[in-house]
Amino acid sequence: MQLYVLSRARAERMHLPFILNADNVPFTLVVDTKEQAQEAKRLLPKPDVLVTHAKDIVEARNFITRYHLRTHGKKYYCGMDDNIRFFTMVMSRFRDAKYGGKNALPTHSNEYYPLVAKNWSWRHVFNQQCTPKQYMRELGNLCDKMVTEGIRYGGVATMENPFFRGTRYSYHRFVKSKVFIMDPTAGLEWKHTMCHDSHMTALCIARYGKVLVNNFMFYKARWYERGGLGSREAREAAGLLDQLELCVKEFPGLVALASGKNSALRIMRVTDASINRWREEHLYL
Repeated sequence: MQLYVLSRARAERMHLPFILNADNVPFTLVVDTKEQAQEAKRLLPKPDVLVTHAKDIVEARNFITRYHLRTHGKKYYCGMDDNIRFFTMVMSRFRDAKYGGKNALPTHSNEYYPLVAKNWSWRHVFNQQCTPKQYMRELGNLCDKMVTEGIRYGGVATMENPFFRGTRYSYHRFVKSKVFIMDPTAGLEWKHTMCHDSHMTALCIARYGKVLVNNFMFYKARWYERGGLGSREAREAAGLLDQLELCVKEFPGLVALASGKNSALRIMRVTDASINRWREEHLYL
């Protein structure tokens, strides 16, 4: 699966390219300008660099989708941001085990409690650091499941606390563009610079009924790191709230504004039946 890492070639933020290089994981670094490409080549050994000449993140992401479709055809691709510091996933002994006949996080199982007695925090068990190669293998498995089930857009957990992540797979949860997998033939267009990943999830659910999230996988990256879209205050000043309102107007009853300091949208329909009723009512079916 082809991996594209979106960047502006700022050394203090480019954590992911260096750890991918160190583990010999191939990727294409995607930058906006020729100057950024030159800086990337100075910082990285033999980088594969793609220049978009895009004016914002939405234009860059749409460029990647079109470029991948043109050069790689119908194969799904993976996108990531450059400021991921490391990857984590559920410990292997729990990752493939079944509890109650299904893949679930065993936060209350008898297997977990002896580890608690050893003074292990839940992060030791349910958010264990892994190598980029291990993470990419798991993403490959997620991609295979997406292809088998005809799901066009997917990703990984957006929160690290296992007590809120439940079962291994979710089909009606937001996918963050920090780590995502996409079918380039789906005709999905990124939109709204300040909340493009929230809009993409809503768009994919509206058109195709679901997304796919692997809750057993996570990542570590700082919020609002320099070189991104800015702090919450900066994004609100740049039109975040207006763009969220436009999302609600585009998908009324499917998403709504969420309360909370850093909240964006919440999904209102969480079952296949209710989503398909909404899709039929709004002429997506």
